[in-house]
Amino acid sequence: MERYRLLKRLLGNKGFTLVEMLVVLSLLMTMAFAIPIYTAAEEERTEQRFFQTLLADIYFMQSESYRSGEWVQLTFGPDGGSYTISRNYSAALVSRNMPAGVRMDKTSYLKNIRFNPIGSIETAGTIRFLTPEGPKVLTVHLGKGRVVLSG
Repeated sequence: MERYRLLKRLLGNKGFTLVEMLVVLSLLMTMAFAIPIYTAAEEERTEQRFFQTLLADIYFMQSESYRSGEWVQLTFGPDGGSYTISRNYSAALVSRNMPAGVRMDKTSYLKNIRFNPIGSIETAGTIRFLTPEGPKVLTVHLGKGRVVLSG
């Protein structure tokens, strides 16, 4: 009995109640479910922002070629994970890296996009991108270079 009193005096009542433990456990479980969902949604938003930026860059190329009266081209990097926009193959106007998981498919018909000095596209075709959400296809139409993203 003396041992029990000594042990109780040393340890005291410094434990957690069942209710406190359940509250902490429920918070941890909520976070365990929420974090992966948030991460997947953030990756999807990053991918959407990239394709919006790519389309905006293509329209910028067209207006820049018309404004400057020079050829403007978008060239993809050798690994398919970046692209550069330049005027007459000179210094880069814009260079961008693609987000993780997004790559240009090596089997794409178009390897680059060029606008002539009057703002018309040089070659029409498609560029395929491989993404975690599935393949996406960028179609460049002949004439004034209308661009459509599908997939």
